[in-house]
Amino acid sequence: MAVVDTNAADADASQTRNNDDGTIEAWFDIQDEFYIDAYYSFLQTICLVGLLVGWMIAFHGNAKKFAKSISDPLQMISNDMNNVSKLVFVEEQLLTSKMSEILYIQKR
Repeated sequence: MAVVDTNAADADASQTRNNDDGTIEAWFDIQDEFYIDAYYSFLQTICLVGLLVGWMIAFHGNAKKFAKSISDPLQMISNDMNNVSKLVFVEEQLLTSKMSEILYIQKR
């Protein structure tokens, strides 16, 4: 079994080996490409984790504000629906909207 260089320029890149059964195997040294791919994958993962942590920190300050702006109207609607299901109608003050389309409907 002998290892033969394919040519002088690619001596470190690929080698061939003659097997005992007459077949030829090619060996390729692509370890450097694997390391480069692993390095860039590692950098990409670090960047994505950094972005996620950054967004978590940015939204953490506004989380209570977002939760309140979402949950308070839902709680009011839920209470109103509960009152309607019990046929209890409570007169509430109608708030005027700043949107012209809704304001037009309210004034009719």
